[in-house]
Amino acid sequence: FSVAAPSSDGAPLIVDAGGAPVAVTPPEGFCIDGEAVRPEASAAFVLIEDCALVGDGRAVVVENAAAGLPIPRPAVINGIVTLSLGDRPLFSDPGERAEAFGALEGFLRSDEGRASAGMCGDPASIRIVVARRTPETLYVLIEDRGEQVVPILGDRFWRAFTEVRGRAVIASLGVFDQAPMEDETKLAHLARVVTALKDGNGEATSPAERALAAAAPPPRRAEVAASAP
Repeated sequence: FSVAAPSSDGAPLIVDAGGAPVAVTPPEGFCIDGEAVRPEASAAFVLIEDCALVGDGRAVVVENAAAGLPIPRPAVINGIVTLSLGDRPLFSDPGERAEAFGALEGFLRSDEGRASAGMCGDPASIRIVVARRTPETLYVLIEDRGEQVVPILGDRFWRAFTEVRGRAVIASLGVFDQAPMEDETKLAHLARVVTALKDGNGEATSPAERALAAAAPPPRRAEVAASAP
């Protein structure tokens, strides 16, 4: 694995995933945390956050012309998205996607699968709450009541299992304890991440995938108060 840093002209971050270049293209309102991009032997990990939390310039959407000061918008997602990119496909036979997703879901509901899907590693503390599928992605809502790797995150988070440019991708979205969010809203934001990633790599997405993403609230934009100096 190797990672090419994004250029100053706005080009996306490119991860060479075992010979397949994958562009990491967050949806509007999300930015890559440049301090948390980690290539390893058989996977690469990328942290994506709300631009307002990362401090990226794209969090600024309105300028106070009178004072010449930027007005940052509030964060849409008080949480984190992680991407794990593998060096091989998610499934050996792409023609049997529905059957393969069924087998993957069955594995994730087993003791070994729950231990790998959660964060604490103890299957007794992890459960699969619900699974949702589109033709190209399996979404799983996980509840992990064990000791957390990131203690400030809530105990319910979504994982998405899909492929981009023939490489396995696992995307996860969790929100901070102090900023609770409905499970369906978290799912919609994660579907936005998956859809943007596929769009950025020139891959088609199904109407079902786009319908999930469309349910997410749009990024909020800052407004200049009438009384602003």
